[in-house]
Amino acid sequence: MRTGYSGRTSRANHRGSEAAEVVFVEGIPADKVVGMLIDPHDPDKGTIANPGFEPYEPQPVRPPRDDTGWDNVMQEPS
Repeated sequence: MRTGYSGRTSRANHRGSEAAEVVFVEGIPADKVVGMLIDPHDPDKGTIANPGFEPYEPQPVRPPRDDTGWDNVMQEPS
């Protein structure tokens, strides 16, 4: 996958959301970009997905406590 901005994408063998080449803005890691718009002037046309995209899923520092959250809201005794 190339990096650098050329303002265009190659849609060779384009099938739905795949493309042979996706060009991104320089300085942004390619694995952090979800994809590119097919038509930058019409977002409703959809995107070309980035096959190298890896979503960031942070690990919690410690597990949540049992006495926090909406599940533990005190209620009036019945």
